[in-house]
Amino acid sequence: MNLVSMRMITANIESLVDFYQQVTGIQAMRYTPDFAELKAA
Repeated sequence: MNLVSMRMITANIESLVDFYQQVTGIQAMRYTPDFAELKAA
């Protein structure tokens, strides 16, 4: 099993989350206003 974790730092989290949700088709989990997570199966 290969596990991968990646973190990105940005000044505009809303645009970055929207982009990755559109590209991956995965809904982001928002734990705090400045942190989002996209989990793949």
